Amino acid sequence: MYSALIITVDHRSPELTARMLASLRRTSAFNDLALLVVRNGSDSCVYNGEYSTRKTDENIWVLECALNLGYFGSAKRGLQWYQEAQNGLPEWIIVCNNDVRVEQTDFFERLIQLNSSGVGVVAPAVISTETGLNQNPFMVRRPGRWRIGELRFWLRSYYLARFHEKLSEWKKAAMVLQQKLLRSSLDTVTLKPMVIYAPHGSFLIFNKLFFERGGSLDDKAFLFHEEISLAEMCRRIGLPVVYHPELEILHDEHSTRGRPFTRTIYQYQRQSLEYLTEDYLADLV
Repeated sequence: MYSALIITVDHRSPELTARMLASLRRTSAFNDLALLVVRNGSDSCVYNGEYSTRKTDENIWVLECALNLGYFGSAKRGLQWYQEAQNGLPEWIIVCNNDVRVEQTDFFERLIQLNSSGVGVVAPAVISTETGLNQNPFMVRRPGRWRIGELRFWLRSYYLARFHEKLSEWKKAAMVLQQKLLRSSLDTVTLKPMVIYAPHGSFLIFNKLFFERGGSLDDKAFLFHEEISLAEMCRRIGLPVVYHPELEILHDEHSTRGRPFTRTIYQYQRQSLEYLTEDYLADLV
């Protein structure tokens, strides 16, 4: 049995997947890992019109999906396939973007040594190579009525949402400047593990217990708000999300920078928020 399973989703960006795999090969525990690459919306011929699998290395599999199932949809399909093919799951299951890199050579040794008792999801430090900011914790506390109302307000129309997108870019630039000004004092702060509400979705570390307790990858919110659906799932099954800053990965988020804010993207965001408020956050509406 492998010590950890990594499922990464590739939507027509093989160069990013190759770079991520290269970083994993440099880790000292690489041979103890199982890697599954789910190629979302694959151009490859698939034998039954939906998906097919092939093995490229001793511990690397590629699952070709004809349809774009979204982030959690693709990861869910990969997880189901792995469970059936390997007759079970390892202690840790990682679902991640393909624009991340693991440069800590002992990352997986550190992970395996963690006390996994009673933990649902582990959130590592996710360092953006574009801004230098740590993207975890994604949310420390559950949002309140005001925050949910604010999100719903900005998604009332495409133009409001587009303006909010621009505001978010300005806020991000201000945060980068603030961090540069405070870097000397931030470097002296010792961070310790802490329970948080939601982890950043680019690199999610699941304890096997999460799935054994009835947790799942909710793929009904297509492309957006996976962090909140996951946080609420953990609340339902009574397992915490724990931020562990001693675990660190790099996120090359500039690889997706410049994606236009189209009406289709807006509709996906709106539909995802509507689903979340109905299924998970009804007490806050």
